[in-house]
Amino acid sequence: MAPIREYNNWNIRDNDKSEQIDPYRHYYLLCEGQNTERYYFEKIIDIRKYLGISSNINITYLEKTGNNRSTSAPKKLIELADSFVSEKGEEFDLEFDKIILVFDLDIYETKQNDFTRVVESARNKGYLIAATNPSFELFLMLHKNNSLNDIIKPNEDDIVKNEWVQLEDGSKKRFINDLFYRIFCFDPKSDEAVGEFAKDLKIAIVQEKSINQDYNKSQGVLTSNIGLTMDNIIQNI
Repeated sequence: MAPIREYNNWNIRDNDKSEQIDPYRHYYLLCEGQNTERYYFEKIIDIRKYLGISSNINITYLEKTGNNRSTSAPKKLIELADSFVSEKGEEFDLEFDKIILVFDLDIYETKQNDFTRVVESARNKGYLIAATNPSFELFLMLHKNNSLNDIIKPNEDDIVKNEWVQLEDGSKKRFINDLFYRIFCFDPKSDEAVGEFAKDLKIAIVQEKSINQDYNKSQGVLTSNIGLTMDNIIQNI
């Protein structure tokens, strides 16, 4: 079996009298990160009604388990997705169901050929890509009102470079991780509080439109299309 645990709330009803509606489209989220993305997307699933996600759509977070828990390379994510789809068999409707691969683009800054191969492979299999440059923390910061003008734009060059920052305790963090911590006072890689950002998804969707959303043109450019991807789900596009 594919080393994946499925998380969704499809069988949770508002009350015992709620009519069960069969979804006609499933979205399966398979992410690079172990914790941050899980905290966030599981909260998205929990508050789907609040966000206005249609009852005809089912969203499932695919949590990597076992030896694949630390798997992060996009190429490996595609292999995991292949295994998952294969095991689902006829349960996975190739016409309506979609795998969404969520990963960071910073590793491809100097490896454009590798990036092209990954994108082509995903597209050929019908998988969607939701990506950020340099990392998922950029998308998270967009959830804060006016963060684009107040936080992101003033630090744009440093965020794109995302170099290591030496901390007072002798440890190091990437610039965007350090910036996130200084603004929000917690580490999104280890604190479930990151899930609360999901409540402000619509703020992120609006602000994201003012940065590059085309992952094919992400080299050296702040990029995120996760908000766009989620908006398409909400709008049932």
